[in-house]
Amino acid sequence: MLLNLCLNLTYISTVTSVPKITPPADGKVHHFSVREIAGLFRHFEFSDHAVSNCLLKQIDGKRLCDMGSKMDDEELKRQLKIDTTTEPKFYALKYFVTASIVEINNNR
Repeated sequence: MLLNLCLNLTYISTVTSVPKITPPADGKVHHFSVREIAGLFRHFEFSDHAVSNCLLKQIDGKRLCDMGSKMDDEELKRQLKIDTTTEPKFYALKYFVTASIVEINNNR
């Protein structure tokens, strides 16, 4: 019981310690670190579960763009743990992922 309480407190403090990150003006997130992507998730007000998932799975900008290029929207939402209540904000995030994928493809 005490171990679960300690783990929950660690989880809460880790997720809440991630500052919100304002989306970049150029729309590109492929160079973002894991912590910056987690901060972007906080900006879009995704659940603590989604932020924690991002941190645990080490989803940085490159990985997020890779996932976005290989998965349809429903699978991407499932993998990122984004629930349907924040679906409009998911599409805002998807805009930045798509802009980054275009940038990556143009630089090849």
